[in-house]
Amino acid sequence: MFEVVRERLLGAGEKYDLVSFGDKGDITLYFKTNADDAASATVLALGRFQELLTATSLPALTPYAVHTYPAGTRPAPKLMGTKEVADILDKTKARVSQLKNSAGFPRPVADLHMGPVYLEADVLEYREARDSTTSRGSGG
Repeated sequence: MFEVVRERLLGAGEKYDLVSFGDKGDITLYFKTNADDAASATVLALGRFQELLTATSLPALTPYAVHTYPAGTRPAPKLMGTKEVADILDKTKARVSQLKNSAGFPRPVADLHMGPVYLEADVLEYREARDSTTSRGSGG
């Protein structure tokens, strides 16, 4: 089901500003809007979310968090290339290039001439999931 949701959301890219997919099935959608206050911005974002669900014929997804930021103050997602990913995972760039094709590895938000671009939050979540699996598998 997650792949169906992912494909439909990616096909509706004009309906949101940025999307991120986590390994645990979470999806982060970013909307930009002009509103007089946080409450109005939240109502507008939820309306756009509902429009997106309708346009993509997705089942009823429920947002579990809405964050609003005054214009110009929203923290930009931290982006990173293969070198930064390698540093976080304590791997070589070559090993990261191999891992990017494995199940559960974060998908790049862009593929540029210089290489794939990842969201730091996705890479940190992957590392956490990998480390918890490794510690369970080794008995502690």
